[in-house]
Amino acid sequence: MAQERKQPVKRRKYLWWLIAAAISFVFFVYAVFLMPNASPSAPTDPEQLIVPKGASLSDIADSLSTKKLIRSGLTFKIAAKVLGSASKVQAGSYQIAYGLSNTAILSRLTGKEYAISFDVTIPEGSHIRRIASIAQAKLNLDSARIVFLANDTAFLRTLDLPDGAKTAEGYLFPDTYRFYMSLTPAELLQRMHSRWKEIFHDSLRTKARTLGLSVHELMTLAAIVEGEAQAAEERDTIAGLYWNRLKIGMKLDADPTVKYGMKLDRPITAAELRIDNPYNTYMRPGLPPGPINNPGLAAIKATLNPAQHKKIYFVSRGDGSGRHFFSSSIGEHNRSIALSNRNNRLKQPQ
Repeated sequence: MAQERKQPVKRRKYLWWLIAAAISFVFFVYAVFLMPNASPSAPTDPEQLIVPKGASLSDIADSLSTKKLIRSGLTFKIAAKVLGSASKVQAGSYQIAYGLSNTAILSRLTGKEYAISFDVTIPEGSHIRRIASIAQAKLNLDSARIVFLANDTAFLRTLDLPDGAKTAEGYLFPDTYRFYMSLTPAELLQRMHSRWKEIFHDSLRTKARTLGLSVHELMTLAAIVEGEAQAAEERDTIAGLYWNRLKIGMKLDADPTVKYGMKLDRPITAAELRIDNPYNTYMRPGLPPGPINNPGLAAIKATLNPAQHKKIYFVSRGDGSGRHFFSSSIGEHNRSIALSNRNNRLKQPQ
């Protein structure tokens, strides 16, 4: 009889152990995955969390702990690993509210719903080096990597550039983009080229063919127009002037092409105009090897629809307006140069 009484006691102890284990497991699951990370002193406004590229799970947990967004870095890391989120967290800037569970925080860090986006404007006429500089300043991207990819043959094959294009220059559309911090240099270039393909529709290709231009030649000429036209209203006039020079076999004599070939972002000197390079249109006839910047749609359309006139010379007015004097003869051009020099002198402090 005594032996029989001991069996129920053992079973009851075992049952209590099971219940205790189950309660502990439920509490563990709740604590790791579902418990709000709240504290009485927590602010009501969300906190901005920046996840740098290459940040480890421990780095992210430390940042969350420092901002008091989580109670325990250990439980956060356990949740991330169990849920398979550890490798899915994306670099970026996020708005994270106080009092969220580890699961809720991880859902925000692995998607874009709560990621902070940035509007980045790439101005018309920006060359690749300038785009890379803007991307580094605004998005913390590696500018050297952007320049490398824009000239890398293997990467360029993925973009499906027009025939004749050796770099991405000219085929990255200048616009205002909304980017996330998780963006990579390759994705930046792909996004900008995709936008160029959207803008450069069939009607523009057809018009280029009727003018005897390939897409690459059109973009090369449009980039020169963009580089020279500081005043928007002069684009079609400048385009017409360069068309006139090409028709009579005159060298283009375009300062922006020389600057591009020498990687200069300052005014060039007379001596530098005599330094030969493939982009020196003072020394080499015809179009340069490719675009010198990334022109906007207005410059492309102006190149396809140039103003009809007989002007073949132009010079800055020198009055700060960004506009030019246009001439049909060398005598008229020389008079315009004299007037430009006079305007420049008048701008000098007395």
